[in-house]
Amino acid sequence: MVDEYTRATWTHLMVTKDEVIGLIKSFVKMAQTKFLAAIKVIGSDNALELSTSHAALDFFATSGIVHQIICV
Repeated sequence: MVDEYTRATWTHLMVTKDEVIGLIKSFVKMAQTKFLAAIKVIGSDNALELSTSHAALDFFATSGIVHQIICV
C-alpha cells in the first residue's frame, strides 16, 4: 500500500488474493488509530477481489471509502 501524499509504503504478504479485504480492513483500522487519519480513496488496478466482492463493497460503503480503479 502506498500513501499518495507522502509516498510511504506498507508491504503485506499474502498467500492468496482473497486475503486482501482482511488486510485492507486491518490497515484502515491501523491508520485511524495510529495516525488519526481517515482513508478516503483506495485505488487498485481493476482487482476483481475488490470490485466484485460483496464483503469489500459493503466495507467500502459503510466506511465511506471510494474504490477507484486505476488504469495502468
